[in-house]
Order: sequence, then C-alpha cells, then structure tokens
Amino acid sequence: MPGIYERLRTDLLFDRGVRQARKGSFARALAYFEEVLERAPDYALAYANMGYCHFKMGRVTEALAAYENARTLAPEDAEHRYDLGCVHHAQGQRDTALELFREALELQPDHAEAYAAVEQIRIEMGLPAIEPQAANLEEDEDLEQGPPKEPTAMPRLTAAEYLKRGEELFEQSDFEGALEAWTEAAERDQKNPQIHNNRAAALFELGRHQEAIEACSMALRIKPDYAIAHMTRGEIFAALGNRDAVMREYTALNLLDEDMARQLLDMIDGEEENS
Repeated sequence: MPGIYERLRTDLLFDRGVRQARKGSFARALAYFEEVLERAPDYALAYANMGYCHFKMGRVTEALAAYENARTLAPEDAEHRYDLGCVHHAQGQRDTALELFREALELQPDHAEAYAAVEQIRIEMGLPAIEPQAANLEEDEDLEQGPPKEPTAMPRLTAAEYLKRGEELFEQSDFEGALEAWTEAAERDQKNPQIHNNRAAALFELGRHQEAIEACSMALRIKPDYAIAHMTRGEIFAALGNRDAVMREYTALNLLDEDMARQLLDMIDGEEENS
C-alpha cells in the first residue's frame, strides 16, 4: 500500500515542521516542509507554512512566492489570501494588501482578522467606511494586524490516531516512522502502556536496546500486570544474551500469561540452538 504509506510519512513530516516552526526553529521547519513538498507537490498548506517561516527569517521574496503557490493550489482558501495580505501590508504595499484582504472576505465573510485588516488599512489610507460583509461580525479591539502569529497548521492528531499510524508504519517495516508516530502518541497520552510498549518494539528493531528496555519499564510502571511488556522486555534481554534477566521476565510473565511465558522460553531455546 505505497499510497497509504507515503501519506503517513508525509503527514508526520508536516507535523514535525509545524512543531519546529512553533518553537521558532524556522530553518528546521523549512527542511521538513521542503521534504513534504518533495513527496506531495500539491500540498498547499506546506507552502503556506513555508511562507510563514521565510517571512519570520526576513526573506520576503521567498515568503511571497510560497504563499502565492499556496493560493494557486487552494484558491478557495481565504487564509492564503489573508496571509499574503499580511506580508504585503508589512512591506508597506497597502493597495495590494487591501485587495487581498477583501478577496479573503469574499471567500469567507466571517473572517474577523481580514475584516479588521481592511478597517485598519481604510483608516491608514483615509478611505470611506465600508459595511461589514458578515451580518453578525463585530469589530474586536483586541485583534492585531500583521503577519500570522503561528503557521496555519492542520489539526493535531489524537493519541489514538498516532497509535494507529505507528502500527501501519511498523507493518511496513518503517521502524523510524513508527517510533516517531508512537512518540507523538506518548506526548498526548503518557498513561497508555500500549504506546510505551510499542515504542519499545520500534526501538528494539532500531537496535536501541537500552531505550527499549526503559520504554518497557515505563509501560510496567503504569500497568504492572501488563504481560506483553514483560514479553517485549524478555525478548530484548534475550537478544542481549542476558539469560538471568530473561528468566526474571519469564517468572513474572508465567504468573500473568502461561502461554506467553512458554513463547518466551521457546524463543530463547531457538536462539540458543542457532548460536
């Protein structure tokens, strides 16, 4: 399923770019968004976020080009016109900014920030007052004009959604991607033992054994009778050749799930036969 796989990787990269931009790491964010666009050249929101990063780095020409690409790819999205207007307004290009803000309002009549921006430019340029295009729109004195304060980001996924994405990536043998997804899931739900055990499995596949053991231990601190975490930790100790530690896991596992305990012993015997 290459299509699903690529979508999962692209969404993960996009989310990482958004997080870097929110932290102020704009160069890192740009690298992620560029990789997103290599995978998905029609990803309008990635262009918009690139525009924001370029603007924050003082690269106005690049910012305008990125926002124009976003507007071209998603002409029905008022936000891209508003973003473009903000950049032009910051450069003193009020006529162009005013036109873009008005276009944003045509697409989304209840866009409060665009309406406030139109009113600000009207005052700056001494133009006559206009009627609000949205019947119930009220001016908000707290609205601030200027460039967007944060990238326009897709909604952050839930822990359950990241858990599922990690499972799909793991099945594709993309262990880095699975670890990334499950780490995101853990950030959203620290008390879910399955997430920590899944992270352990990915870390194990990546050869990061000590981190994998720590992830299993975290799962067991949350749920001491979580048999699968004892199984996973036993597998890791077996790979490290630590038979005493494996037997401790077997003893604990045998009290919780005898079938799983036998599987652990069979695995150890099989490894010894092959060594």
